[in-house]
Amino acid sequence: MAEEEKLATLAEVKNLLAKDEKEGNLTYEKRLALEHAKQFATLSETQNKQMISQLIKMERVSDSIAHKIAELLPQHPDEVRPIFAKERFTLEENEIKQIIEITKKYL
Repeated sequence: MAEEEKLATLAEVKNLLAKDEKEGNLTYEKRLALEHAKQFATLSETQNKQMISQLIKMERVSDSIAHKIAELLPQHPDEVRPIFAKERFTLEENEIKQIIEITKKYL
């Protein structure tokens, strides 16, 4: 039986792989993923969770989009719009500003 799939932030991946590293269970691919996570995970797991919970409270932000925003940390409207490109709606300017305000709190 396959394990349950769930969305994870880069900080969560880093922590999981660091645990595997301590146990000596890192394959080549996992080692590469850990190095990537160490280099690019800018926020802690707690900060990511707090940000995602704030983003999800917004009407048109789904769990997967909140995770994407937490990873990309957009600082400009032109960085927010592509995240929603596949959606069937266009964000309003106030929603974009709200997303940017939330991400700036954690930087």
